[in-house]
Amino acid sequence: MASSTAPLEIDLSRLLVKDVSGSSILKAAKEGRRAMALMRNDAAVGRMDFMRLPQDKKLLSASLDLAKKYRPGLSDVIVCGIGGSALGFLALASALLHPRFNELPAARRKAPRYHVLDNADAESVAACLEIANLDKTLIVIISKSGNGGESIANFLIVLEELVKKRNGNLKRALKQVVAITDPEKGPLRQVVNEYEINSLPVPPNVGGRFSVLSPVAIFPAALMGMDVRSLLAGAAIMISRCGAADPAKNPAMHTAMILGEHYKAGRPITVMMPYANSLWRTADWFRQLWAESLGKAVDRDGKTLNLGMTPVAALGATDQHSQVQLYAEGPDDKTYFFVRTRSRIRSKIKIPKAPFAKDAYGFLANKSLDNLLNLEGDSTEAALSFFGRPTARITLVGTTPYALGQLLAYLEMTTVSMGALWNINTFNQPGVELGKILTRYTMGVHSEGEKLVDQQTGLQAKDILAKRI
Repeated sequence: MASSTAPLEIDLSRLLVKDVSGSSILKAAKEGRRAMALMRNDAAVGRMDFMRLPQDKKLLSASLDLAKKYRPGLSDVIVCGIGGSALGFLALASALLHPRFNELPAARRKAPRYHVLDNADAESVAACLEIANLDKTLIVIISKSGNGGESIANFLIVLEELVKKRNGNLKRALKQVVAITDPEKGPLRQVVNEYEINSLPVPPNVGGRFSVLSPVAIFPAALMGMDVRSLLAGAAIMISRCGAADPAKNPAMHTAMILGEHYKAGRPITVMMPYANSLWRTADWFRQLWAESLGKAVDRDGKTLNLGMTPVAALGATDQHSQVQLYAEGPDDKTYFFVRTRSRIRSKIKIPKAPFAKDAYGFLANKSLDNLLNLEGDSTEAALSFFGRPTARITLVGTTPYALGQLLAYLEMTTVSMGALWNINTFNQPGVELGKILTRYTMGVHSEGEKLVDQQTGLQAKDILAKRI
């Protein structure tokens, strides 16, 4: 078996098809070097601070120390967060914990159960409150701005039930709360300071979708007993690989240059297809990272572009039976990233010989399920290549914290490399903000309606709702 610290394998060779050749990538190298210079400037002013997270020993120690304080006697952890405040932890939990973690006996789990409230869905919140033992529950509220309506709403509902359990004693109930938010500003930070709630910071220059290696995901992961040190070590080694000055030897920039050429050739859709249930949530996490970072109306110079790449999360082999017909014979407008793992942590289940008189299933006998799944992945890749579809393969040595850290960092670095190639602001999300403003206005925060949302027309938020523009 390969070393547990083996490098992530990234094979992009099958992304080179008739209209995206090696020569076209060589020509793109000049743009790659320009983009890398832009990224260095971004790093100098703090926009790339997510790259520093794997080496931030102070943040890691703060997360581990607080987790160590709360873990003894804890039966449940309720995480209230949405988007980047939830997807990163869900990716870690899905990949690194037992697939039926919450259903295991406490003696086998050796950690509390986890419940993620990542939507303003009444049935989900009510179900969580029915299951969790609030006497032994920790609430983790995650909101960098402190304004996240869905997350704060869920938090207030759970907190109210906890206050009831504590006979109306809010101060006592808040002892069972940890807030992860901006270190200095925002309404949640004000509450933290006023009520002396235990808290951890989201570094000021790290946005939610780039926060998976910060306390946002590291703290709840540590509560579950995950090896977060190994996760961060894997991420650090990948970020180092992505610092290569030659674009062709820099895995993130090389990937971005190839995808940039595919975008020009009419392939604006990126399919992420892991062949492991445990990595499905990683593909889900990637959807936000790719979509919110790259879908932009203007570049940094104000030029209107309206560009972006649409991410699709698919699961092998499940989606061979729901999506691959489209991928093979539908429009040639996608690139396909197959994510594979060489070994599993928990099981080597083999398929037995069928006990039927006329055995039509002999080809399955004594094969492992892993073998079957990997063969299905090989076959799907080969089939798509036959149809001329561009595919790439990313291989983890195993579904381990170190390997996962490399994968997450590679996807983050590829995202910012793509944004730099396009000369866009990878780190903002103005298209999301208008929806937030309109929601707050309709819920009675009238000052939000006065915000100018269109410089040319002078439209305010309230005008959009009034005119249904």
